[in-house]
Amino acid sequence: MGNVVSTTVSSNDDLTLNPNFTGIGNAGDPTLNLLGSGNSLDVGESVRVQLETVVTPPDLTQNYNNQVEATGISPAGTTVNDLSDNEIPTPVNFGELPAIGVAKNATSIAPIGNNRFQVTYDLLVENLGNVSLEDVRLLENLTETFGAGNFTVVNVTSPDQTLTANPDYNGSTIINLLAAGNTLNVNQRALSNGLLGVFNLGSEVSLQSGDEVEYTVYFLSDGGPVVNDVQICDAIPEQTSFVANTIELNEASLTDNEDADQGNFFGELTPVNPPCPNPDNPNGSVLVNVGDVPSTAPNNVGFVRFRVTID
Repeated sequence: MGNVVSTTVSSNDDLTLNPNFTGIGNAGDPTLNLLGSGNSLDVGESVRVQLETVVTPPDLTQNYNNQVEATGISPAGTTVNDLSDNEIPTPVNFGELPAIGVAKNATSIAPIGNNRFQVTYDLLVENLGNVSLEDVRLLENLTETFGAGNFTVVNVTSPDQTLTANPDYNGSTIINLLAAGNTLNVNQRALSNGLLGVFNLGSEVSLQSGDEVEYTVYFLSDGGPVVNDVQICDAIPEQTSFVANTIELNEASLTDNEDADQGNFFGELTPVNPPCPNPDNPNGSVLVNVGDVPSTAPNNVGFVRFRVTID
């Protein structure tokens, strides 16, 4: 019946149960007897036993049939037996319980000039059921959100390449972010921080002074050897100010100071070295010492995150 994880035997009647019952063994093994020794039944007496078991079935489409055999010995020494349900096995069918979950967050909103903004949407999709899912889709209609002509799709990617992005996605007439043929196995998720889509928005979507914007920088190693001593540095954009104590590495909070953890913030005009893009550091920079990054999943991907306010 597949893999039996655990069993519990109980009875409200006056029976002695077998504490060593496992349901695993060969004919005659004591681990197959639900009852302990010394149990008896009077003429016409019936008793009830309840067996609870946790099973991991190898095939959810299969019927699992089993029977229980009752045996006893009469005062004259005659052994009697009977198979349950008039010798018809009891069927168990677990069936499919498909389920899917998706979460979405706008992780970055950056001004790019001419009253236009680049928005990064972060999506996470996960198989929450007990069977694999085929033809997985993520439907995102941006026209319904921003109106026709108010956005341009820059790109859609899957940082860990778990899913194949749809290169024809335009957010209007083609609204599936994923290409055909994507699958998700049980408990599989499309990267810990999902699919990345970037969009340019028109002046109808504007930021105000004091608004807080969250930036997420993804990294992925898909080569051969381990990449050692990885550092990520991101300069604070013009017309924004860094929000203290918001640096994260893979959801772990880091401090702003050069101390025991992996994060550091260099204030404006503090000289910086590569990998920081501008040694003059006019507006400040966030530096994170990621460390060694392997080339195999799931530890070959991650992200650095921090927040700024609009000046």
